[in-house]
Amino acid sequence: MDIMMKRLFLLLLLAVTASGAAAQTDSLPPFDALLNRAREFVKQGDYASCVKCYEEAEKVFAELPDSLRTQFSDDGELFGGFYYNKACYLSMAGRRKAAVETFEHYADRVIGREEVDFPWICQDSDLDNIRSDKRFRRVLERLSQYGDYKSVLCSAAPYRADSVDTMPRFRYAAPNDRNLVRLRRKFDLDSIAGAGDEISKILNLMTWVHDAVRHDGGSDNPSERNAEAMIELCRREGRGVNCRMLAQILNECYLAMGFKSRFVTCMPRKLFNDCHVINAVYSATLDKWVWVDPTFNAYVMDENGTLLSIAEVRERLRNRERHPAFDCRGARAPARRTDARAERGCQLESQGGRDQGTLPRLLYGQESLLRGLFRMEHVQHRNPV
Repeated sequence: MDIMMKRLFLLLLLAVTASGAAAQTDSLPPFDALLNRAREFVKQGDYASCVKCYEEAEKVFAELPDSLRTQFSDDGELFGGFYYNKACYLSMAGRRKAAVETFEHYADRVIGREEVDFPWICQDSDLDNIRSDKRFRRVLERLSQYGDYKSVLCSAAPYRADSVDTMPRFRYAAPNDRNLVRLRRKFDLDSIAGAGDEISKILNLMTWVHDAVRHDGGSDNPSERNAEAMIELCRREGRGVNCRMLAQILNECYLAMGFKSRFVTCMPRKLFNDCHVINAVYSATLDKWVWVDPTFNAYVMDENGTLLSIAEVRERLRNRERHPAFDCRGARAPARRTDARAERGCQLESQGGRDQGTLPRLLYGQESLLRGLFRMEHVQHRNPV
């Protein structure tokens, strides 16, 4: 049993209840205590007692003043994760009917309001006791319309090739710009990029930024947002920055080395609470923009090992018939060649990862951009230990 999702929701609830508003009422500590007790019962495998804690916590929460309940959500209701957890524990406690009803409540709560991690729901063994239930399957069908990112993308229209570029005219900063020259010299970017071909330089710079500055999605943005200042700040204070700041740092490093570069905000189809920022850097060798991600030290490549652009990744995920080695619905299509590279199709690789489970765990658990789009065997590290 994997309770990472449940632990995350519980910690979120506990973090909110531990805020300064706790002093406003003595009704909050019982709610907090019930969630703590539920966590202990989960560890012991006592799901019946855990469910009782959830039922009592729900009653206590309903009696809290609006000033506290609205800290959980704008409408003062518990997050969907609370009901998802409860449905799982009811399922494992053998209370199938109540589990299905609670799962229906979860769907009613999250659809149109919160992100739906449909791939996880489909594999969560905690719900196995109710998977054969017709009502449960109907709820899954509803949720798939919002959280089955693979199906949504596969049914989406292609990019319009005839769209007019409405961006204002601009110039990329030249590598002889005095600020970029200082950045290049201060961090010895020539040595970091190395003496290899263009692609190796692009990837070496990405890896260096990933290693030099820790990713911290919850950190405040620095007041001075140029690469030199942010790197120095992180070194001085031992802190990290979010994905946007990392992409901005890498963008300036590329410009300093003479590569045209942009940082790109990747918005989900429906915004709930987050997005992700990556880079697009122009490769003269490939004559196209390629996708690189300093947050995860990652890039995407085709079956021949050629780096792909953002648009190419989308097209391969959307149109599995043109690229049969990669099935965006998640079922492996017959490979046309027998070598491993041909069978992998469109894959995500991380250059510096040492734990083969780290990247997929982060992508599936933290960032919504690629969640559910790549099967685990498509997420690989170049140098696993």
